[in-house]
Amino acid sequence: MKAVSTDKQVSPIGTWNTARIMVKGKRVEHWLNGKRVLEYERGAEVFRNIKILDHTVR
Repeated sequence: MKAVSTDKQVSPIGTWNTARIMVKGKRVEHWLNGKRVLEYERGAEVFRNIKILDHTVR
């Protein structure tokens, strides 16, 4: 997993952000407001170690 852009630019309050997730084969890219912010390969060691957070109120 590789963070591509550390200077994510979020739109101001009251305006929309644009998000895009592109998948081609095993390659996955996450884009925010026209900047690629994350890329990884599905099935890679790092991808398998991602844990889904449980936000269930108990």
